[in-house]
Amino acid sequence: MEPEKDSLPPISWVNPNKPAYQGIPVTELEYGQVSYVRLTMEGSLGSWPGATKYNCPLGEHCGLPTLQPMDRYGRSRWIDIGSSGPKDVHFDITTDDWITVEPRHGHIKRDASTDARIRVSVNWDKVPADATEGKVHFSVTDDSEQTFVVPINQYTAPDDYTGFVQGDGYIVMEAGSFSSNTTADKYAFIEMDNYGRTRSGIEMFPMTAQNFTVGTGPSLSYEFFTHSSGDVNITLHIGPSLNFLGNNKTLAFGFQLDEAEPAIIRPVPTLGINEVYHIPTAVGAVPYDWYDVVEDEVRKVVIPVNLKEKGEHSITLYGMTTGVIFERIVVDLGGIKARSGSYLGPPESVRL
Repeated sequence: MEPEKDSLPPISWVNPNKPAYQGIPVTELEYGQVSYVRLTMEGSLGSWPGATKYNCPLGEHCGLPTLQPMDRYGRSRWIDIGSSGPKDVHFDITTDDWITVEPRHGHIKRDASTDARIRVSVNWDKVPADATEGKVHFSVTDDSEQTFVVPINQYTAPDDYTGFVQGDGYIVMEAGSFSSNTTADKYAFIEMDNYGRTRSGIEMFPMTAQNFTVGTGPSLSYEFFTHSSGDVNITLHIGPSLNFLGNNKTLAFGFQLDEAEPAIIRPVPTLGINEVYHIPTAVGAVPYDWYDVVEDEVRKVVIPVNLKEKGEHSITLYGMTTGVIFERIVVDLGGIKARSGSYLGPPESVRL
């Protein structure tokens, strides 16, 4: 009898005799439950059901997998469910009534053709006032099951607030999303659509050798609201550029947080590539980090600051020299660092 043309070869992806961690003592021949699906979640290398160093530090006796915290100004989360064995299975999901998942059930084929991404979101109108977490529970027809914890933060911004709001532990503002744009001595910031990696770039024009004293040139301001405080990094994304204004002159702009004194920022290093090899170069030479800047198509200027309190804040950027093109402002309050990275970074934050 010839085998069917479309049939899979007799390959098994699961060793049914491999025991899972049972704790101490381990009863001989007390094997773990075999699951024909794997569940993975955003920001983790682990997969469940299971116990490895990617699921928890010790790699055994792991607790329930926990998604990154959610809030009303952030994005949805995801859990992927896919085939890990030679059998087709069906899954169903149950949750707290204020958690929404899509899809809620499905069929996973052994050839992985129907693997699915489960979107997890929160209906904030239904969340109990004292709730701090919910649960998403998977039941699979191979008799395996797994629960994911969904932590939530129920903070809110004032109803009458206008500006960006912290969500998912960060604030991202496109340079073109300014609150105000002021001019000075016929110089002004002009937005260039489709410049850079995301939306646009903003540069001071006309392009001359003018060098304003910090705080006196044209300015851009950005309003944002935080639910946390303390030491944070504010990263400005600016277009790749060189110190092209002449010998011993550098590009510069002013940076002001809230009511603090404006600080002078010189974004392009004066240390040239040749100087790394102890060969003297001029200020306007190619800087030592130029290869990385060109590869990323952006220069990231990190400015450490202290947010003394929660609530309303502002950033003001002052033009000093031309040649500085602002693309994005990223305020990381721990959320970006805690998540898996991406080339372009998070999408722009919610603006009320």
